[in-house]
Amino acid sequence: MLTPHTTHLIQSLSCFLVSNGSALYFDPGDTISKVHQRIRIGPVWKRGISQPTPLIPKWFAKGVNPGNLGIKRNIFAGNKIKTEVDSYILSEGAGNRRALAEWKKGNCATAISESCHLHKKKYRDEFKFLEHSDRTEIEPHGQTTTTTDALYVLTSCQPFTMSGYTIRSHNILTSLRAEGLSVAAVTRESYPANIGKVPRTNPTVHEGISYFHHLPHLPSSLTSKQTREHAGAIIKLSRRLKPAVLHSTTDWRNGTATRLAARSLGLPWIYEMRGEIENTWLSGFPKESQRSVMRSDRYLSLRRIESELATSADAVIVLSEYQAESMLTRGVASKKIHVLPNSVSERIAAKAVDKFRSQRELGLRPGFWIGTVTSVVDYEGLELLVEALYRLLKSGHDINLAVVGSGSALNSLRAKARELEVEDHCHFPGRVPEERAHEYYHALDLFCLPRKDTAVTRVVTPLKSLQASALGIPVMASDLPALREVVPADHLDLLVKPEDPAAWASAIGSVKSGRIRIDPEKARSFARTRTWEHQAKRLAALYSSLSVSAG
Repeated sequence: MLTPHTTHLIQSLSCFLVSNGSALYFDPGDTISKVHQRIRIGPVWKRGISQPTPLIPKWFAKGVNPGNLGIKRNIFAGNKIKTEVDSYILSEGAGNRRALAEWKKGNCATAISESCHLHKKKYRDEFKFLEHSDRTEIEPHGQTTTTTDALYVLTSCQPFTMSGYTIRSHNILTSLRAEGLSVAAVTRESYPANIGKVPRTNPTVHEGISYFHHLPHLPSSLTSKQTREHAGAIIKLSRRLKPAVLHSTTDWRNGTATRLAARSLGLPWIYEMRGEIENTWLSGFPKESQRSVMRSDRYLSLRRIESELATSADAVIVLSEYQAESMLTRGVASKKIHVLPNSVSERIAAKAVDKFRSQRELGLRPGFWIGTVTSVVDYEGLELLVEALYRLLKSGHDINLAVVGSGSALNSLRAKARELEVEDHCHFPGRVPEERAHEYYHALDLFCLPRKDTAVTRVVTPLKSLQASALGIPVMASDLPALREVVPADHLDLLVKPEDPAAWASAIGSVKSGRIRIDPEKARSFARTRTWEHQAKRLAALYSSLSVSAG
């Protein structure tokens, strides 16, 4: 007889193998690249894939079950892994290779016509679902009593993932709990097993918040079935917890499953749009090709389904006033829209800052430090800071740069510092524990948000700058609509033209020399208007009003 713990481990392992095996089958290059990023590879695994087993391309081309693949461990290494695997593994499946390329470009109809076998079935199912998700129904399961105030539907959670997304989620949930509300959350299908992490228990209880996990033994590769199964898991959990409101966060996968569950249970539901998924996807393309990508099947379908979810929800939460205006253009009624900006804990706002002690403990040279704590991705525009640093050093300023975090653009950032010969004044430690990240905030003289001017950065506000403001550290940001909302009104001269290293160098130099005068108390006062505790009170009132309306 298996113990519950053993059963849970087997279920998690099965979920990991099937979900990643399926992903490996349909998009081997992308999947192995992600695995390579997540797993710390040992020396034995670092042989590259110049001579992979000859069985692999035949199996993939013929569509053999990925569970039977005898892939050698050395396939998970190599600097050009994604390109090599895509070109090698799919070399004999030319139709599916062309289809995958078209699918990634957003040309869904072309991908469907080019693909064969399981690829065609998967592509057709997802495209049809994106176009007609509002027609999907599920068996009704009425609910009359409530014992939980809200059940959240999340993509990821702490402690398995540390990101702006999970920080926001966890702070909202803990603040609601402190307000006396009963709340819980359920994560997306297969998470966190699909990223190679096995929860010790289900639910995972982290700092008093219960995060339930939907871990099917055999996850489907079809979007329509995944959504129905996830909706079923939400319904099953709701019948146990009896929530008054279902609260989904983006993207459409969470939203469609939550809407199905809410309709089945007869409950009100909230769609919290933390971004615009179609524009996040768009940001992965070169700027010169984005206009044509915006006409692609996928871009239009993603925009349509996100808009349709927002209009059908009982309430929509957005992160900025600019995003709220964007929702109006999508046809969402103004009375449904609630702005719940990124915030900061009152505990952080009360902390004292000792810059020199923090610099000493972190091993940083004493002096003037600019920088950021962030995911190091292209749209953050971090290479601009290296270029501005180069200009400032040439003009005689003694100045240093710290960028704390990891991501796809970290290597190119380091390369830029070497190219400009400023690496002695740069500190790029990669990802660090949360407590150490707090220490880096304390060490900075100026927090920087040099985001590029893109469709997504014009709308979505970052979380990271609020902690700097709470500590009295000035925030310099690209002059974009969303970022104007994270800079205090008294510090608007810290808004700088995006993607202009000369303008940034001039503005940073003006702060360092005192030509732009900064009042730390103005920054702290601004942060005190945006605390998680305050947002929890507003959210509790929204839950109450939706429950009354539904009753």
